[in-house]
Amino acid sequence: MKHLPKLIILLMLGLIPMQVLGNNFTGFFSPNTIVLNDLSAATFDPENVAGQTYLTTLTVTNVSSTAHILRLKVKLTWNDKQILETEFQSRQPIEPSESLVLTNGELFTNASSTYFTLFSGGYTGIDDIIKVDPTLKQALLSGYFPDGTIKAEVKMRAVTSAQYDEPAYFTIIVKNTGDITLLSPGQKLGGTPPQVNLKPVNFMWNALNTGFNKAWITIREFPRNLPPTQTSVALSGTLFYETPDDAAAQDLINNFMFSDFLPFNDGCYYAWQITLDRYTQHNPVSPSKRPRDSESLKSEWYVFQYVTDGTAVDNESELKTLLMSLNDDAINVLFSQGFIPADNVILNGRNYSGHEAVRLLREIIQKDVDITVGN
Repeated sequence: MKHLPKLIILLMLGLIPMQVLGNNFTGFFSPNTIVLNDLSAATFDPENVAGQTYLTTLTVTNVSSTAHILRLKVKLTWNDKQILETEFQSRQPIEPSESLVLTNGELFTNASSTYFTLFSGGYTGIDDIIKVDPTLKQALLSGYFPDGTIKAEVKMRAVTSAQYDEPAYFTIIVKNTGDITLLSPGQKLGGTPPQVNLKPVNFMWNALNTGFNKAWITIREFPRNLPPTQTSVALSGTLFYETPDDAAAQDLINNFMFSDFLPFNDGCYYAWQITLDRYTQHNPVSPSKRPRDSESLKSEWYVFQYVTDGTAVDNESELKTLLMSLNDDAINVLFSQGFIPADNVILNGRNYSGHEAVRLLREIIQKDVDITVGN
């Protein structure tokens, strides 16, 4: 009989309701992850819940057999650095199998709502968030979050429970695209378009590869007697080429180059532009969207004139003569090995070809220059 007290204690522990130990609530976000190119600093404004853009919803369900007052703890981090933590308590018990659907605006706030009262915590908005990190502060003061990962963790428990149930997570990945810089061929509208004769013509540009944006190229053709202008380039001429599908658009953003044996017409002008799809909190990533269907980021237009081989040979010969006049050993070795000028001169990020390249090189060789030959 001396073991009876221990047996009674074990039996009493076995009679403790399971909900006291947790397993009362489940929760999930839909969607649980979004990827954006920019995110407004006002997204988490606690003073303007109604103005917060819809990003996600949290569905919380009572999976126990007993009604419970629900306690929610909401923590938000940027690159694992905490930017807010609040705790809410439901105004009424949540019945068995009952679910609540809450928007991000009802979670990222320091105010009570229809279903909940603020239990602890709270924040004033951007004034609190900018204290977390200098990089974050600098970006938010300009109106947007910098590159990084914002993660929301929501823990749930019954007020009678000693522990939280399994948390739910919502993640925002921000990767800014930056600007699109066209390199070649051509130049900005407004001057004399350079002449190009390359076969095939190589279109090159720079942009940030976020891993989820795609790029499209548009090429428009204009007759030799009517070159494009700033006001006419997008509305006149004829559509000469456009990226045909998403697979080709993915190749463009991976390589930052487009090259094909397109049927360019002698003497005609060609204007080209790069477009990136752009995703914000108003327009999250969707594989089915193209720039024409959503927000987009466009480069400026570059224009060039396509010419026949005869003109090109003259340019090539003159470029070679000018380069040889520099009397540089490294350049002369390249010529002796059979290399020829590519008819492109790039200066300060701007590409010159044809007669413009010859003119620019003539100006350069009249100055004192240091020559470095590389790949």
